[in-house]
Amino acid sequence: MRKASSQLIAFSLVEVTLALGILAMAALVIVGLLPTGLASLRNGNLEETATEILSSVAADMRRPDTREDASPLFGVFSLDDAPAAVVLFFNGSGSLVPTKEDAVFQFEATPCTDDNPRLAIWHVTVSWPPQAAVPAISVENVVILNRY
Repeated sequence: MRKASSQLIAFSLVEVTLALGILAMAALVIVGLLPTGLASLRNGNLEETATEILSSVAADMRRPDTREDASPLFGVFSLDDAPAAVVLFFNGSGSLVPTKEDAVFQFEATPCTDDNPRLAIWHVTVSWPPQAAVPAISVENVVILNRY
C-alpha cells in the first residue's frame, strides 16, 4: 500500500528568490538599453526628415519651368545668376522658417563650376543643429541640372 503524502509540491523560497533576481537583472539590462535605443530612433527620424528636405528642394530645383527664374517653392535658385551659396532654414516637420533660431535643419546649396552654361551642378547639404558652429550630423548630395 502507498502512504498518503502530506507534503505539497511547491517552489521553495530560494527558488523564488533566484527567479526574482534573474528577472530583476533582465529588467535592468532592458532599462539600460532604452536611452541608446531612443537616441538612435530620434537620430533616424531627424535623418529621414533631412533627406525629405533635401529631396524636396532638389525636386524644386529640377522643375522644368525654372529655366530662367527662381524655383517656384523656395524662390532662390537661378541658372543665370547663381549666388555663391544659398542657405535655407527648416523646422522639425520640414517647413521653411525665416531664421536660424527657429530652425532644426540648415539647408545649404553651393554651385560648382562648369564650362557648360546650360549645365548647373550644385552641392547640397542639410545639417543639424543649425545653431552649432560645426553641425553634428549632415546629409549631402549633388544635384545636376541640365537646362535645354
